[in-house]
Amino acid sequence: MSSNSSLSSMVSKIPPTTMGILGLCTTIYLVQWITDPYVHHYTMCPRAVLYLHEYHRILTSCVFHGGMGHLVTNMASTFVLSTSLEHSRGTFVHLISTLWAMILTSLVYICIAWTMNIILDHSSLMYQHSLGFSGVLFHMCVLEVNASSSTNTRSVFGLMNVPSYLYPIALLIILQLFMPQISFVGHLSGIITGTLELYGVYHDVCLPSNDYLQSLEQQSQQFVFIKWIIKHPNFVKTPTMNADYATHSNDGILLGSSSSTRHPQRRTPRMLLRAIWNGIVLLWKLIKDTLETLKVCLFGYGTTATTTTTTTTNANSNNTIASSWMTFSWSQNNTTTNTSRPELGTGHVLGGVGHSNNNNTILDDEDDDWVGLPVLSSQEEQQEQDRRDTESQLL
Repeated sequence: MSSNSSLSSMVSKIPPTTMGILGLCTTIYLVQWITDPYVHHYTMCPRAVLYLHEYHRILTSCVFHGGMGHLVTNMASTFVLSTSLEHSRGTFVHLISTLWAMILTSLVYICIAWTMNIILDHSSLMYQHSLGFSGVLFHMCVLEVNASSSTNTRSVFGLMNVPSYLYPIALLIILQLFMPQISFVGHLSGIITGTLELYGVYHDVCLPSNDYLQSLEQQSQQFVFIKWIIKHPNFVKTPTMNADYATHSNDGILLGSSSSTRHPQRRTPRMLLRAIWNGIVLLWKLIKDTLETLKVCLFGYGTTATTTTTTTTNANSNNTIASSWMTFSWSQNNTTTNTSRPELGTGHVLGGVGHSNNNNTILDDEDDDWVGLPVLSSQEEQQEQDRRDTESQLL
């Protein structure tokens, strides 16, 4: 009983544009289920649109779905994204934006397929059939993550956190990895159109101004459809953009006052060009870092490896010197003949580093110059000999 009441309460709070999207897609699927039409007549097929002039596919491909699971997944996402956007942008702005998203997403899909067919001679996309509202959902996703300033990062299915502006792209890649049968180009088209709207590329052509929509709301008595929408209990009025909000900053961003902080900051096409350039720079840096990583994995660290080898060689040389010195000291303390001590150095030791020959003496090449420890002075030699004598007595 409580679950039914919570569900009805949730449904009663859905704003009108979101309610219309949910109702339209659900109703069409029920008609599909009852009549069982040939769905391929309503999908997005670029070849059918361009050469057979079946232009109805531009819209029908967005509202038809391939199954119950497909419908439920898309409608759940629509409920979350569309409700958030409608509350921040207003019902009429969101309605017009969604209609243009449906049209432009399909057109971008067709353009990508035609371009790949002409330039790359890849014709499979021209004959491919796709359907569903998910392309428009990616359009909404781009707008929603940039409109929300509460967090700078988003979690992708709990697998990783990414910057908010990269969330749609990360979502696109992860979904494609786990579900390769979904339409990659369809989702990518939604990201492209959402980015174009975010940066105001077609605002002046496709979207009416907020002032016009506000005047339309005030004259709602003249239009029955508009009057019916405004009377909806969850209708969201078009937000007012005051003088502070409509002021351009030096970077081209439309600044907002404290009264309009819940509205997303509008961006300009110039900012889009800057963002594209920054993306190219980041991509180039990623490629360079990847190649450098592969180079290190295959060939080592280069100069660093050489330095490490040199350091290791020096350390081994010092160990040889120390071993030679210890062997020499042992021989001097245990011999009964008076022989002059040779100058200290690395020398050549038989039997390996730090080992003596069978006569317990160090063989050296007198023709070679000695390198290594410096020669001790007479006073230092006497002090060292006294120390050794003291140690021998203690032992």
